[in-house]
Amino acid sequence: MPGVVLHESRRLDPMGDAFPGFRLPVVSPARAAIDAASWSGRPAHAAALIAAVTQQGTTTPADLLAELEAAGLIRFRRAIREAIAAAADGAHSLGEMRVGPILAAAGLPMPRRQTPRFLNGVLRRIDIEIDLPDGSVLVLEVDGPDHDAADRRAEDSLRDLDNLVEGRVTIRLTPWALAHRSRELIARFTAVRIAAERRAGLQ
Repeated sequence: MPGVVLHESRRLDPMGDAFPGFRLPVVSPARAAIDAASWSGRPAHAAALIAAVTQQGTTTPADLLAELEAAGLIRFRRAIREAIAAAADGAHSLGEMRVGPILAAAGLPMPRRQTPRFLNGVLRRIDIEIDLPDGSVLVLEVDGPDHDAADRRAEDSLRDLDNLVEGRVTIRLTPWALAHRSRELIARFTAVRIAAERRAGLQ
């Protein structure tokens, strides 16, 4: 059929791998996601697919990890495993997945993800919170293209001000910056850490 790409699997059990509830024979969402990730063109595409299926609730990191172990040596195995770990930690997008290694390279602690906070009386979820050495909290928000709309940008600004009222500074990053300006971001976050250490009297 036009637009359909055929893939062969050497590890398909027609009975054991069948997912119930459909007329057509299909595999589980976790199995399908691992297969599709391994068939991706690039490791980043594989990671993005893992982020999408977990963020949408199609499957869980635990089920994905079990399918990955069952798959054995497949393409992009390391990238897929790292993406599953990031999803289990709360990352909802490829951009959010890229934040962790950048913060680690800058010597900052592991962040908290999707933290529920009441801002101006409204329950919000914060993408990423980082505890700095001086006791302050840095908020990172990873903004996709949907944040470029004027009304969304205005809402983001109000939310950042609400964070500031609570004593948390917000930095907004784009997936493009995380992918293409990572060295500069590592340098800047390192400077943030050093400045916080100085304020805390640790240097």
